[in-house]
Amino acid sequence: MPLQPPPLDADGNVVPHDHDGILADDILIRRISEQHILGPEGSRRISTMAFQGSSDGTGMSVDIEKLIREAMLDPATFVTTEEYFCSVQFKTAQIRAEALQVGYYPLVENPYHGAVWGIGSKGQRNRLRRMAQWFVEGIGIALNDAA
Repeated sequence: MPLQPPPLDADGNVVPHDHDGILADDILIRRISEQHILGPEGSRRISTMAFQGSSDGTGMSVDIEKLIREAMLDPATFVTTEEYFCSVQFKTAQIRAEALQVGYYPLVENPYHGAVWGIGSKGQRNRLRRMAQWFVEGIGIALNDAA
């Protein structure tokens, strides 16, 4: 079932919000690129940088799995590109338990796009990293400090 459009400001930009159509058990997918990986070969891991909001205030980008599935697409194939070669997942309830907002933020090139707003400290980014689970596994990459 399609989500209601997100709230917009006077300039037509999506404003941070907690979308009631994104349910507690819905899966949020965070794509991971090489810029999110730290360490030399054999001890590579995902950096906390992968779990921060964008510097332009648009939040941390995620894909909303149920929307991809409703479009009859394979989510793992959809989120995997040459740039984003692996991804992690969260349940929406986990993100909201961190007092973060989860909203719908459709883009022309990605109508299944959402955002997470309110990520603050490095400690909070570390908690997000620890709760993340692989969606599309990064071979030879640890989610945390230990492989």
